[in-house]
Amino acid sequence: MQRVLVIGGSGHYGAQVVETLRKLDDVEVIPAGRRASCRVDLNDPTSFATMDGCDVVINCSDTVRAPPDAAARYCLTRGLVFMDMGADLPTTERLLSLETDAQTTGILLVGVGVFPGLSTALAAKAYALAGRPGAVTLGVRLSPLSGAGPGNCELMTSMLAIPSMRVEDGRRVEGPAVDAAIPLPFGDAGTRAASVIGLPDAALIHRSTEAPDVRTALAVTPGFLRFNFRALALLIGWAGALRRPLLALTRWSLYLMRGVLFRRVDTPVRLTAIARPRDVPETDPRAIALVLDVPDGREGTALGVAAALACWLRRAGGDVRAPPGVYTVPALFELDALLAAARELSDTPLTLSAHGLER
Repeated sequence: MQRVLVIGGSGHYGAQVVETLRKLDDVEVIPAGRRASCRVDLNDPTSFATMDGCDVVINCSDTVRAPPDAAARYCLTRGLVFMDMGADLPTTERLLSLETDAQTTGILLVGVGVFPGLSTALAAKAYALAGRPGAVTLGVRLSPLSGAGPGNCELMTSMLAIPSMRVEDGRRVEGPAVDAAIPLPFGDAGTRAASVIGLPDAALIHRSTEAPDVRTALAVTPGFLRFNFRALALLIGWAGALRRPLLALTRWSLYLMRGVLFRRVDTPVRLTAIARPRDVPETDPRAIALVLDVPDGREGTALGVAAALACWLRRAGGDVRAPPGVYTVPALFELDALLAAARELSDTPLTLSAHGLER
């Protein structure tokens, strides 16, 4: 029996993760949090001893207000597996840069879920299928007019206030929080305008594939909302002394909308990973795209987490064991294995299609 502790297990996404993990055989799922009977507070290292005796720790909490760095280091030095579900770019980059040494006995898996998670594995597969052509772009299409918890609203607010990140010629390059839109192919949904934005997959894909050019973009539905988000990001950047109250107003507006008005509204997610030569755009016939449809984003996030855990448990029980250290999802698991594990846990179809492979 594997003991799996879920930090933030009562939150909007965490509760769904707990419910999904309980479908796995031989797994005891233990919800934890700041106010839970099993207390783990990421801002209070004295609470970390609660994680001792567990095999795997999964972090579903708000990584903007409660950075998981110290808890991840704790697990790395005590032989535990720490899986982080966070989608905050600065947090992802810090976790990827954690140093390991001879005293490291645990595993840190950065970016489990849908995006990041399945999205990173999707991009790695597209890049490999295309023969590592030099550039890879990840596009995410969803509606922000859907339910979310306080952590997700905090994340959206943070993304509007920090520079985006992409990789050019192997170098990290920053840009506006919400940059100009580019056309991206989303399979049979057609080409959509997607705003270049700093998703954590930019760092994760570069780490996983070593592609010299990587960028990520968000295509919101309805499409006119991209103008609202870009204007808001510009306003926050120009706000000066009014920046903090404007961020607070944005945060509470998002929470009122997504946490109250649209709390029970689900949104489908469509991911497109486009691999291409560095000198051609994403819509060029020489590019290929893998498109993954996730009918319910919240359930899909939980399935992505559970699939990573299922694949890890199978690997840990086999002959090939990963040495201690810091990993991305595609460094340990193939996309096909993750999708197969997800399909074993739900009747919800996660549909993968390829476009451009006929050349």
